[in-house]
Amino acid sequence: MKFAIVLTFVFTSTWNPITTRGSSMIDKPVPLVNSTGLLGRSVQFYCGAVSQSDAPNLLLFYKEPDKKPIYSIDLRGPKPTQHFNKPEYASRIQFVRPGTIIVNGLSIADTGIYRCRVEYPRSPTKHLRHKLKVIESPSVPMIYDSEMSIVNGETAPYDEGSGLTLICEVSGGGASIHVQWWKDNVTLLDDTLERSDNNYKLNELHIDSLSRYDDGMYLSCIAEATPGLPATSNAVRIRMNLRPVSVEVLPGYMPVNAGEPWNVTCVVIGSFPSPIVTWWLGNIQVQTNSYRASSDRNVTISTLHLNTNKGHSGKKLTCRAENPAIKGAVIEDAITIEVAYPPSPSVMIGSALDIDFIIEGDDIFLECVVDANPPVEKLSWFRNGFQIQQDVKSGIIISNQSLVLRKVKSSLSGNFGCSAANRVGEGTSPPLLLRIKYTPVCKNQSVTKVYAQEMETVTFKCDVYSDPPKVAFRWTMATGRETALIPRIPTSNAQAKDSDVSSLLEFTPKRDSDFGRFLCWASNSVGNMKTPCVFELLKEGLRPIALSKCALEEKGPQILMVSCEDSSLSKEPVTFTMELFDTENGLMLANNTNSKPIFEVEGLDRQAKVLAVITANTKYGKSESVSIERIVERAVGSRTVEKIIDAQAQGSNRVTIIAIAIGILCLIIISLAAAFLGCNRIRSNRNRRTQRTLVDLKEHGLMLYPDMAPSREFIPTSKDSLSGNELRGDKS
Repeated sequence: MKFAIVLTFVFTSTWNPITTRGSSMIDKPVPLVNSTGLLGRSVQFYCGAVSQSDAPNLLLFYKEPDKKPIYSIDLRGPKPTQHFNKPEYASRIQFVRPGTIIVNGLSIADTGIYRCRVEYPRSPTKHLRHKLKVIESPSVPMIYDSEMSIVNGETAPYDEGSGLTLICEVSGGGASIHVQWWKDNVTLLDDTLERSDNNYKLNELHIDSLSRYDDGMYLSCIAEATPGLPATSNAVRIRMNLRPVSVEVLPGYMPVNAGEPWNVTCVVIGSFPSPIVTWWLGNIQVQTNSYRASSDRNVTISTLHLNTNKGHSGKKLTCRAENPAIKGAVIEDAITIEVAYPPSPSVMIGSALDIDFIIEGDDIFLECVVDANPPVEKLSWFRNGFQIQQDVKSGIIISNQSLVLRKVKSSLSGNFGCSAANRVGEGTSPPLLLRIKYTPVCKNQSVTKVYAQEMETVTFKCDVYSDPPKVAFRWTMATGRETALIPRIPTSNAQAKDSDVSSLLEFTPKRDSDFGRFLCWASNSVGNMKTPCVFELLKEGLRPIALSKCALEEKGPQILMVSCEDSSLSKEPVTFTMELFDTENGLMLANNTNSKPIFEVEGLDRQAKVLAVITANTKYGKSESVSIERIVERAVGSRTVEKIIDAQAQGSNRVTIIAIAIGILCLIIISLAAAFLGCNRIRSNRNRRTQRTLVDLKEHGLMLYPDMAPSREFIPTSKDSLSGNELRGDKS
């Protein structure tokens, strides 16, 4: 079969001058093109494109240093005329339009430099040079093992984990030949030559450790003379002895009842050649009854038939697999023979916890330890006989045989237990008592109000819940502008008596500054209580304080509703008064009294700007008044517009309003002057009284907190609440 392979490579062009002897042409640089040809094959020489407007007359083909062309073709006539200076060229050289010369049957002697010359009728003569290198195709590689034995087809078995050495030898191909090792024709492993001369090339492949995944892979040695030219190759398949990958004992069903026959299967995977399988009961080898291997020799199965008895319970049954071709390739699997019996559960507390000192806020871990065979099918937790359900939001988490109680509270104390069941029966654990200790807590969570007169002795009883029940108490009181610790030693007006979970404080107020709030603090071995018990000592006969959160709104057409929040702490009956004025003319529109600070006014038949004045009244006097202004619209379904009345309001009664305003302003100025003089006297008296109070407190043995800033005179709120600062004794 005859064929031509045209090879054109990346060319390195150089410029060399050429002189046409016997002509007037001057020396011109001519490009040099590198070409490579394979021994016995063909090569093409491109001699330049033919101009369409100026057809060539003559093409001359030279091999340097010859002065005469080895081939020429005259294109001037109707039929091209060829000439060969040697007869053998006639069968080897051919011209292909438009301007290519093909040389066939290359030999080593054809190596050299060739030049094309093209003559045109009108265009300048063109020259192009080619440097041809003819190389020999490499031989088919020979593959040897480390013992220099020829390997054909596949190797002798290598042990898994052992090393591998293969040698590839190639002859011919010239000095630039490449000899490479490839894995499965995809991965290049080695392209380094260990020996290279004109006749032979050697490449040794070394693999330090073969894995089981290398079994069956193909290693190819490829010899390539020049990129793009046909390469030669040879390949071998790797065979290996493989260790067993896994061995597993499949007991069928367990546990087994004593006296019943039992079939146990052992499955060995991954061993080649097939392994030797043995059975061991404890340290004694037992005989197997059946043995078989899979068709691909990858899986081996052995079955043991055993008549069980109670003595087998707890003993270890082992299946051992050994590859005889690899030293030390032994693996085994074992199970413990089980005999069925019902569960016997018990509750264990986490090792990091002291069951005698569990406090609120701790995380408790309980484990239901079950001795059962077969394993339990159902497990439940109980507290005081009632089943516990999982509630993650409440911190109750049940996971397998564990019960987790997050951030426990004292209310969770009780007897805990678990029950477990399997196919044989059911068992219940003995109860485990958990006592969750906590800091003292007030039995009465609200503020206790006590009313008294000066020099009247009152008793405050502070009762707390506590575990452990041994409690220490301390009392503090807010008197006037100071917070003081009441000492344990009786004083002229205070004496405290304690029991395990309660404390009595007898106190006699002697002056106004002795009235206020009393805080009872308790502590036990867990810590201090978070919120104290609060007592409010109030003086009888004080006038009520001003109302708060008052609102005036339109309930319906021509109906107004006035409501306030009662902030009074008096135990005396309280009445509330509301006066409604028209701010345009100063007329009173309504004057209502009620037992609650809620009033309704009807019959407003025109648009009015109104002012509501509300007070609280007892037999000791009335509170400061609270005023609210609004505009009331007459239209049905209209809304009430709340705003402050404009001081420059327009209207027909402007003069009257200005006169009333001037009179009110004068009265306010006179009242402020009198109040200012009175306040100075009161402040002077209060300062003197405060100084006397501080002196008396020290005389009575009270210890003042120097880091607490003086607070304003205490005004109780409507909800009798205690601020966080007061609970902690912080600055007011």
